[in-house]
Amino acid sequence: GLVSPMLCIVPSKSGSVEEVTRANSEALVPELQALGFDWILGVDAGGDSLTGGIDFIEGGSPETGRDRQMLHVLTSLQGVHFTHAVIGPCCDGESEQHEMVSALEDAAAQNQFKGSFSLDPFLPYLRKLVVGQGPTRTPVIMIRAFEGDLEAAPAEAGAEAGATGADSDKVVIPRNRKCVISRSWIMVGAALEYPEGKALHITRQIGSANGEISEGFVPDTGTYVPKEERSTGS
Repeated sequence: GLVSPMLCIVPSKSGSVEEVTRANSEALVPELQALGFDWILGVDAGGDSLTGGIDFIEGGSPETGRDRQMLHVLTSLQGVHFTHAVIGPCCDGESEQHEMVSALEDAAAQNQFKGSFSLDPFLPYLRKLVVGQGPTRTPVIMIRAFEGDLEAAPAEAGAEAGATGADSDKVVIPRNRKCVISRSWIMVGAALEYPEGKALHITRQIGSANGEISEGFVPDTGTYVPKEERSTGS
């Protein structure tokens, strides 16, 4: 039967890429393998599992990021079909759009990227799940993208991010690096599949300078209120 979710602790994040990957694989692969799964569906809001995100500071490489390391573990399992869904690419504010494009192009070149899908059918479920969450939580950011409730990027920021024509609907992600992203990106998901038992190459180097991270960080405060429920009075 379907078992969800699985909670795993990724024990190591400091050291060389090889040391961190080996320690995490030795800790988690046997445990997950022993559970006897034949299919695992991974879901990542934002996609730092593909880019490395920003949680790799101690390790110094995007490959040591927690989500990236978990992807290493899951792709190392023998006899387990692994499907991975990245929903709302870049909505976590951990990856610039060009970094995500690079990661998806790499996945496509290895025949891992299988296509994209709209998140619109999932909105009713998302709305129920985000009750009580703050406005900078990733599921809430996805809903806010559909509602047109995210801060529009300044024109110059959109141009710097490569916005042209139909791609000019750029918004600022209200967390972490405050990345400028196409709003339409946050409203879709990307589907990927990986060969059984074939670990990822540990060669990605697409993280950004540490200084951009702390400067752009915005703490999660308050509770999200759906746009239609907000008071319009003064």
